[in-house]
Amino acid sequence: MVRNKIKRLAQSKGRRIVFLDEADALTEDAQHALRRIMEKSGETTFILSCNYEHKLISPIKSRCARFVFKPIDKKLILKRLLEIIKAEGIQVEMTEEVKRALMMIAEQANGDMRYAINLLERIISNHKTITKESVMLELDLSLVRNAIKLALDGNFVEARKMIEDAYLMSGKDHITIVNEIYRFLDTLEDEEIKIKLYEKLAEFEYRCTVGASPLIQLVGFLAYCWVIKHVPKR
Repeated sequence: MVRNKIKRLAQSKGRRIVFLDEADALTEDAQHALRRIMEKSGETTFILSCNYEHKLISPIKSRCARFVFKPIDKKLILKRLLEIIKAEGIQVEMTEEVKRALMMIAEQANGDMRYAINLLERIISNHKTITKESVMLELDLSLVRNAIKLALDGNFVEARKMIEDAYLMSGKDHITIVNEIYRFLDTLEDEEIKIKLYEKLAEFEYRCTVGASPLIQLVGFLAYCWVIKHVPKR
């Protein structure tokens, strides 16, 4: 694709704009090929959008102006969800309870509009209505919190089963689980354990973004929860 179609398009006569969405998914070989095309295509403007900048090779990043987009405000996400409900003709009485349920979706999205829209679609498809209960059923975040509690209390086997249920059976993506763990850690009273778990959570989140197995990383995080509470300090 890069060496043929994009090269042919970029080196055609006249002004061109080549927009590559999710450019961080390109292989390293494809990126090196793209770099050479960018160098030789003076009349073509390249726009690369990505979620993880670190996955782009340095020669490409050095040839680009960098623009970082902030997470979308939850009020704007809520507004967009209301627009979608109206445009799709979804029959929902806009009570205060429904608005609170939609705000829960916006808060859970953590600035990600696509995640919020996908979650809204799942809720409508599976529950036919929008309530606080239907949102909680779809998220079922108590599994994550209870799994960490069990690991800290010493019951690793049950904690592992619970986190597997949260990730595999309930279809929760690792981003949702990471966000819930982040919120839960703030409720811990032991500051030393909290700090160590925040550090481990950051490592877990990073490894998932660079391609590690989310489930294995989740189980590893639970194992660490057990270790810091039950293995004597040296």
